[in-house]
Amino acid sequence: MGTPGEAQCYDVVGFKELLKLDSQFSSAEQMNDLLSQKTAEQDNIIQYQQEEIKIRANTALILQTENTRLFEQWKDENKKRLEAENRPSWTPSWIPWAVAGAAVVAAGVLGGVLVLQK
Repeated sequence: MGTPGEAQCYDVVGFKELLKLDSQFSSAEQMNDLLSQKTAEQDNIIQYQQEEIKIRANTALILQTENTRLFEQWKDENKKRLEAENRPSWTPSWIPWAVAGAAVVAAGVLGGVLVLQK
């Protein structure tokens, strides 16, 4: 190499090598730009997928909570249904007993009135 004032000279082989290096450098710069764009796109995709994972995890939690609530509600309703089905059918409620009692009292009063009239 010479001093800064001297012109640098290349022969044909050196010049071809210089052109080849320049072409490779240009290609490498273009590849670097494309890879930078691809990296930015991949970062965006990763960020989107992380948000989607958070949303799906939240949805799963909500669905699990709802599933538990519905299962507990079903157990309570099933218990009530089984109790109702297993209640003896010959044991009437208090309403028929009250009506029967009123009928007995009415029959007794009517019988007493008829006996007293004779």
